[in-house]
Amino acid sequence: MIKLAVTGGIASGKSLVCQFLSEQGLYLASADEISHQLLKSNKQAIVEILGVEVEADGELDRRKIADIVFNDVTILKKLEAILHPQVIGKIEELYREISTTHSYKAFVVEAPLLFEIDFNSWFDYTIAVISSKSQCLKRLNEKGLTPNQYEQRQSRLFDRELVAELADFTIVNDGTKEELKTKTQHTLKKVYETDGSGRAPNQA
Repeated sequence: MIKLAVTGGIASGKSLVCQFLSEQGLYLASADEISHQLLKSNKQAIVEILGVEVEADGELDRRKIADIVFNDVTILKKLEAILHPQVIGKIEELYREISTTHSYKAFVVEAPLLFEIDFNSWFDYTIAVISSKSQCLKRLNEKGLTPNQYEQRQSRLFDRELVAELADFTIVNDGTKEELKTKTQHTLKKVYETDGSGRAPNQA
């Protein structure tokens, strides 16, 4: 079972690419979703780092957590030091579990911080989804997020040019959803063609 990572900047369209891959019958896991699940099991440590204000009615408030960590790099790094190793461990555990079923051709992980935390070497292939800043801001505006929030979140990620250079395949998402779907299908075909015969050119 091929291990395939999809990464990209804020609002680049990587989640939509992952959705299209899932529709092709591939197994899909999300590093962000796993991280959110792990917040509960690490609640005490997180409250000690961020303060009691991030807890309400016995539950962690993810919005308050985001407001704090994206405005304080030191606190963000402390939180990531707790969660990142656990997220990686969960993904590896999930892969071992899913691979025994022999039900999927590929195990896809949506991983926003793939290259930033050097997790890319675990995967067979990596796909970067990149988009112009104007397009990303437009998508975020539709979700009610501000340009400042974009800058805060994007600042902890590699820029799109570097991500595209590091990835095995790159999908440029500045068009329609239909165009993105076609590019995703084309890229998946190239992954299958490349598998077992070395790396393919970085293009989609």
